Amino acid sequence: MIPKKSSASTNPKDFRPISVTGCLAKLAGNLIQRRLVKFMEENNLLIMQQSGFHKKRQTKDNLIQKSTEQFNRKKKASGYSYTDKVGDNCYFHILHEEHLDEPNMSKIYLLERRRFIKERAANSDDKARKIVSLAEKPYDDPVRVNLPSYSSCRQVIQREQKSKKPEYPKEPETLADIDILDLLKTTLNNESFLFYDSGASEKERFLIFTTKSNLKKIEGNAIYCDGTFSIAPKNFYQVYTVHLMVKNQLFAVIYAFLPRKTQAIHF
Repeated sequence: MIPKKSSASTNPKDFRPISVTGCLAKLAGNLIQRRLVKFMEENNLLIMQQSGFHKKRQTKDNLIQKSTEQFNRKKKASGYSYTDKVGDNCYFHILHEEHLDEPNMSKIYLLERRRFIKERAANSDDKARKIVSLAEKPYDDPVRVNLPSYSSCRQVIQREQKSKKPEYPKEPETLADIDILDLLKTTLNNESFLFYDSGASEKERFLIFTTKSNLKKIEGNAIYCDGTFSIAPKNFYQVYTVHLMVKNQLFAVIYAFLPRKTQAIHF
């Protein structure tokens, strides 16, 4: 029995009966609810985070569609749905209640655009402006107004390209310090590209880059030679190239990095 009003009365008429069974059921329900929430959080069924769409950590291409439902008056619960199709509807259950979360297509388009930019940056040597241009589509106004600036996209591309590139050694101070990485000694077809290295002990060290297949191509054909200084790396004076005419176009087939421009070096 509890008082009908906040008073110090001892008259039985001033009290109303309560249901012990109802109170116990409510307490049990709250306890089960708390344990259910804890179980869901521990098993990543419901995560107390912001709503949105996130890239799946375990795979490269799949996206996680995360929908937020009002769990009670104080908290929100989010469910995850894994898919490899952009824009799929997300079905999941929250406390025995099925819910269909309609996708936010504007966010999906923006995330798909960002994914394309990062993937292109990681797998190509394209410049930032070309990658951004390839990512452009006739988006609707709700998407276009939220597109990141070119400067922001360029920073994303530069970070992605930097993270994928190997750590090159420090620029050598002398010819003897030059140590060419193995990945730079072969072509994409796994042909040996470093044809000759006069050696670190050589005072006037020089390098020749070509392949055996290129040497076979120039046999019996006219060649065109040229020397340039503007692109010569540090410690070298000249880059000497041998070109071959193929279908009315000249292609460089031999590169020589020379420390000096002398007759002895050239011959």
